[in-house]
Amino acid sequence: MAERSDKAALKAELATPKARFEVARRNLVGTLKERKKQVARAVKELGKLQEERDAREQEVRLAAEREITHLCEAAADLTRIFASEDEARRYFAVVDRAKIEENEFNLNLPRYVDTFEPEKVLPLAEASAQLAVASEAAEKAQAALRKLLTGVSGERA
Repeated sequence: MAERSDKAALKAELATPKARFEVARRNLVGTLKERKKQVARAVKELGKLQEERDAREQEVRLAAEREITHLCEAAADLTRIFASEDEARRYFAVVDRAKIEENEFNLNLPRYVDTFEPEKVLPLAEASAQLAVASEAAEKAQAALRKLLTGVSGERA
């Protein structure tokens, strides 16, 4: 019988550490679950941040490509302008100080460079021929319009 009382005493003695162990295990499981939720939220936030970063990188990449295209077009324009002396005169001028003083130190380009293209003058014979062709076309258009209007007014009656 001593064994049974020893077992009961041992069992009673074991109940307290077992209860403490169970409480500690529950606390640990709760902490682990909470930590898992935190990690999941952090992963989700990192995913969103990654998407935002990717979108911004794409925007920057597109803006850079537009700027590069613009610069290439400007370089091509400058190359074209420098290739022709007449064209360069429309955009650039070397003037002396006296000319600048004469313009009251105003450095606006139109004061030094003639940017206007001269109007093309047609020979009189060519202009007369174009006028005749245009007049003939206008007469034909008026005749066609009269015919259409007559047809429309005739249908109403």
